[in-house]
Amino acid sequence: MANQTKRQQLETHLAARALRDPDFRERLLQDPKAAIEQEIGLRFPEGVEISVHEEKLNHLHVVLPIDLFTAENPFAVAAGDAAAGDRPFWAKT
Repeated sequence: MANQTKRQQLETHLAARALRDPDFRERLLQDPKAAIEQEIGLRFPEGVEISVHEEKLNHLHVVLPIDLFTAENPFAVAAGDAAAGDRPFWAKT
């Protein structure tokens, strides 16, 4: 996981958890923001929307990363690096 971004680490964790736990998968599809907040123990700022898409054999999803040079940041990044060390920023302590 060392070469993954924080977002990729979170996505990998959520996908693995959804494969192991059908109830979590259903919650993730029905109310992704609440499911993720409960899973990682953090709250997203108001105005942040989260979508989860379930891939099908005949429908491939491609997610393009945000262009940070042209996009407006809807919320400020907290000071300091909460992801110091090997523990992802969202991992429960």
